[in-house]
Amino acid sequence: MTTVSLIKCATYDTHAVSDALERALDPFGGMGAFVKKGQKVFLKVNLLLAADPDQAITTHPAVVEAVIRQAQAAGAEVFFGDLPGGFHIGNTRRIYKKCGMAAVAERTGANLPLLEQSGFRERAIPNGRKLTAIHTPKLLDDMDVLINLPKMKTHMQALYTGAIKNLFGLMTTRDRQAAHNHSRFRAFSSALVDIYSSMVPALNIMDAIMGMDGTGPSQGKPRAWNALLASPDAVAMDAVGAALMGLRPGEVLTTEFAARRGLGQGDLSLITVHGGRIAHMARRAKRPSPAIFTMLPLLGGLVNDISSVKPVIDAKNCKKCRSCVEVCPAGAIRTEGDFKIDDSCCILCFCCHEMCEHGAVKLKKAPLVRLAEIVNPR
Repeated sequence: MTTVSLIKCATYDTHAVSDALERALDPFGGMGAFVKKGQKVFLKVNLLLAADPDQAITTHPAVVEAVIRQAQAAGAEVFFGDLPGGFHIGNTRRIYKKCGMAAVAERTGANLPLLEQSGFRERAIPNGRKLTAIHTPKLLDDMDVLINLPKMKTHMQALYTGAIKNLFGLMTTRDRQAAHNHSRFRAFSSALVDIYSSMVPALNIMDAIMGMDGTGPSQGKPRAWNALLASPDAVAMDAVGAALMGLRPGEVLTTEFAARRGLGQGDLSLITVHGGRIAHMARRAKRPSPAIFTMLPLLGGLVNDISSVKPVIDAKNCKKCRSCVEVCPAGAIRTEGDFKIDDSCCILCFCCHEMCEHGAVKLKKAPLVRLAEIVNPR
């Protein structure tokens, strides 16, 4: 039997969250069962966009801080963060601050890196159904333990987002576009399982104290489930999370497909729930409109076109120093004559933009991005 902890926690009070976390990890032997002295631990939080914690879009800082402190108490050096939706146009610092992560780093002394600055490397997906490889931050290769800290929400394209979907936030923009190109419900869910299979976390802890329903993952309404979930098995934890939202077994295809691939347990009858009872804590979520599932596949390509950001090399400023060539993980810089970026090879990691000392790599922003910057400046 696979175990998932389901612990009641009705507030983000520091002491309440810390106590709930201890009780959640108790069946597994505590944090020390996953983290050893001297190890480097990375906490993958959900920082979809710049939002106040009480909007229930991102993992709450109180949960993140509680996990950091327990990992530190076990003797680990802790790193945490995400590649949020605006990382490709330089918004990571702003998002970290808005979501309360910068303050958590200051209070705990944990490392809050800009993951895009570490560069990217290709990560193969040997048994991928839709994706054969993705590109993830090189910093992850230096970590000994990966801990997953998702937020429980509905999702317009996947119905539900929890532990499996949270790993989506560790890829380049081009990889995200490739995954979203599999825009129908079954295909997108399969692509999400591909991504998860390439970097399975050692431990998953889900913030369901205040989740989201309706038009999630960002435009829905905050909804209290008053729960903290934990398990080494992300698939089982998502099965329990979906049940808390009143979703029927088999409806969440990321859970279904991951279980079929042997990545975890998706059958609730084979999952031991420690702490609370699903029947007592479940609250039926308002679902995304059925129209969303019809329209998103039709709009996918158009949305990519009008919201894209691409690096381009300004020949007037380019000194041909080759720093962009050396840092590009995809070999996308063409050096015959004026340096140029081959769009067909570029993975949109923006390492060239980050590393150019001469300001020669510009960001070509589509109309929707320029409009967003006018409406919501940094």
